[in-house]
Order: sequence, then C-alpha cells, then structure tokens
Amino acid sequence: MKRGLVTCWRARSGLPAMPVWPDGCRDLVVRLEPGKPPQAFSTGLEASARTVAATPGTQYFGIRFAAGVGFSWDATSPRMPAVDLELAALSGPYGEWYRRLYRYPERAECLLLEAVARWVTPQPAGVREFFESLEIGAEEEWAQPLTSCRTLRRHVRNATGAPPIFWRRLRRARCAGLEVAVGSTPLVDIAARFGYSDQSHLTRDMRTWFGVTPSALRRNPGLARSLLTAPDTFSPLKPA
Repeated sequence: MKRGLVTCWRARSGLPAMPVWPDGCRDLVVRLEPGKPPQAFSTGLEASARTVAATPGTQYFGIRFAAGVGFSWDATSPRMPAVDLELAALSGPYGEWYRRLYRYPERAECLLLEAVARWVTPQPAGVREFFESLEIGAEEEWAQPLTSCRTLRRHVRNATGAPPIFWRRLRRARCAGLEVAVGSTPLVDIAARFGYSDQSHLTRDMRTWFGVTPSALRRNPGLARSLLTAPDTFSPLKPA
C-alpha cells in the first residue's frame, strides 16, 4: 500500500444526511446507493463542515490518505485538490476502471485497491516529518537547518494544497473540539489551554471548522466524539 495510508473503512448510512467535518485527509470512495449506478470519487480537502445527503441503506467503501497523498487524475482539474471529483467523468484508463465497477459493484473493495496501486501518488518526502512536528510544536526546529521557513511553507502548500498555518489551526480545532465535547472543563480554560485569545475566539473557531457552537458540541458528545476521534491526517500512519 502507498505511503500515507491512514485507514480503510466501510459505512452504511442509516439517516438521510451525514455530517462531514474537516480531518485533513483525502479519500478514495465507492458509494453504492440502492437503485442507482455505483459512484466512485476522490474527495477534496475540506476547510469547513458540510452535510452529505444519503439514502438509508447506502453503502460506502473508502480508503483514507493523509495530506500530501495525491491522485494522478488531479492534473485534469486546476481546482484539485480542493474539490471532489467523480471518476465516471474521466476518460482513458479511469473510465475503463469505472466501467468495470459499474458491471461488478460487488467487487468494489478489490477495485479500490487496484485504483490505489495504479493512480495514488505517495506523500512527498518531508511532509510526514512536518505533521509529526506538530505533535511537539517544533515545526520551526524541524525546518532548520534543512530548509528555510519560507521553503517549508512552500513545500507544505505545494504538497498538501494548504499552508502550514492551515494544518496547525485544523489540528488545534480538532483537539479543542474533542475536549469541549467530552469534558466539563470551562470553555474559557479550554480556550486558554489551546492558545485561543478568549472564549469568543474558541467559539468562532468551532463555527468555522465544524459549523456548530461549543454548546452544541456538548449537547451531542457522541457525534462529536465519533467525528473527532476518527483517523485523520494527524494520526499515526498504517505500515506501507
């Protein structure tokens, strides 16, 4: 499997809509909706929450990759990696692959693995080290003397589609949001712990990333826990 694999996953929708919160990852997904042709798509980099409509009983098979992993079809659109892309709309070998999925949807997981082997490009050298440095807050130390901070910013942006500050803020929001949701610590203390200027700053950040207030997170801790503890781009990677 390619360097940068986060996890392989399956899901079956039981509700007409499912929330999606930013996790820094890109996924390769097959969606099998009752009564409809299969869909296959790569996801873009999320910068805010969104809701995905789904017929109850729809099955999903996916492979999740950390930031910096790419797909060879990204070159077909100048908007990549910011948007989702349907593989059925592509020509050449991608179209041939999709036609096999259309004929044999029961082989979805095998076909996903084939697509990964053929068209997924691994995480560039240095990107994983940057994300690991976020664990100890030492991205500047990592950058020296190997590269300048400006070179680091350019390298991370080119590889992932977002600058280092995006990744620091996303990691902070996910960690802070989880603590808000599952604990009883006063919000002002959580804000201070995670480097927000005040409680209002924390509230704005939760709205920006997840579309909800801290109070809403605490009212639905189960949902928040499931979304904020799911494997993300900051998780330890699976063996290559």
